[in-house]
Amino acid sequence: GDDEGNLLPDNKITRAELFTMLNRAAGITKISGLSFTDVAENAWYKNQADMAVTAGYAAGYGDGSIHPDDYVTRAEAATMLYRVFYAQGGADVQFADGASIPDWAAEAVAELSALKLISGYEDGTFKPNDPITRAEVCTILDRAIGKRYVDRNDLSGETVEGNLVITASNYNIENVTVNGNIYVTNTGENGELRFKNCRINGYIYYGANNTGSLVLDGTSADKIISGGQSRIV
Repeated sequence: GDDEGNLLPDNKITRAELFTMLNRAAGITKISGLSFTDVAENAWYKNQADMAVTAGYAAGYGDGSIHPDDYVTRAEAATMLYRVFYAQGGADVQFADGASIPDWAAEAVAELSALKLISGYEDGTFKPNDPITRAEVCTILDRAIGKRYVDRNDLSGETVEGNLVITASNYNIENVTVNGNIYVTNTGENGELRFKNCRINGYIYYGANNTGSLVLDGTSADKIISGGQSRIV
């Protein structure tokens, strides 16, 4: 919210604000010391922009800028969310204004729509070029995240109802049932995530920027969708 504690749900959201929300939701903390021509050294969002580009879900422009104060369109937001949480597409969801969805956003919009994380309007349109609001981003993140684990303490002997987001590597999960999807977000960390004697009644999405190992020991899931840099054992 703002300095007075107001959420301002109907306000449009800037790139800097969306970077901050996604980084916090996905547990992204890695920075590379990047600098941008339109970001002051003391800007509150300097590290947030660095994290977003380092994680690979956002990019700067050819002139070295990042446009932190630009409002984010629904197509742009879908693409960033897709890069953070998912590694693979393939869904086919149609909108009445599908021809206006940019090619670079089409897969993200279709996949997030198929998973019911993002939705269109009652008239069947998606309105990809409209600015996304703070409320809309909060709704998408609430649907995606469910329960979140961000530290490296082991998780054991639980039943998780709904989705589970894991933002850490070198993590052990044992004797756990998840009635939902598991999203291992794009933290870019090189480590091992081990499931032992678990049942995942949903998909495991292993983010494309994760470069470590996913170990399944006596564990089953409906499907595993993984990025190209990881190793599944």
